[in-house]
Amino acid sequence: MEDIQKLENQLCFALYVCSKEIIRKYKDLLEPFGLTYTGYITLLALWEEDLQTVKALGEKLYLDSGTLTPVL
Repeated sequence: MEDIQKLENQLCFALYVCSKEIIRKYKDLLEPFGLTYTGYITLLALWEEDLQTVKALGEKLYLDSGTLTPVL
């Protein structure tokens, strides 16, 4: 196996790990409010603009309706 093919050398893996760590940090901050990270970013998007459709909100947050609907 070439070095470039190793997991530790994959940019996508580094971004995945970084994303998980950021969300884990937010979890500790949001837990006292009963919020998940998804709930938090949904509230932020709604605070920016009222009366958004679920479809528009999903597009803004890069979430499908199956993930977004239970949060709403």
